Amino acid sequence: ALTYVVMRQYTGFIFNPRDLSQLNIVVEVISVLVPFLLWAIVNWALTTLMDGKGTFRDIVIATAYALTPFVLINLPLTLASNYLTLEEGTFYYFLGFLGTLWTVSLVFIGTMTIHDYDTGKNFWTCLLTIIGIGIVLFLGLLFVNVLNVVAGFISSVYAELILRL
Repeated sequence: ALTYVVMRQYTGFIFNPRDLSQLNIVVEVISVLVPFLLWAIVNWALTTLMDGKGTFRDIVIATAYALTPFVLINLPLTLASNYLTLEEGTFYYFLGFLGTLWTVSLVFIGTMTIHDYDTGKNFWTCLLTIIGIGIVLFLGLLFVNVLNVVAGFISSVYAELILRL
């Protein structure tokens, strides 16, 4: 999470289209931790049903270690982005893509190893985990929306009671 915040803050202006005055560190940390935890929780829930051998602890550790290339590539890349020109941006984006590809492959291999799956079953497990994350996010947003509607209803009933009395 710290590397991501540093990358968002200190990437060179040519490669950083974000308004740095609007940067919120809490939001940036949450935008890293929520997907990480969602992956671990949904993967654990799914692989429990699919005879996976890994525990929740194993999933968290394997996923955390799989993020190492992302950390190792993005720190020097952030520094280099302050010295690269727009024409050299191809190298910047290629190295970022390489780090992401390396991280995704390590997550895939780590999931396959800790659950003792073959490649095909692991592919479907990872795909179902991503779909499960989407379902969890949808249900979370639906729950927040229902809470807003209920709060609005209670507020309007309260206002109506106050006006009638």
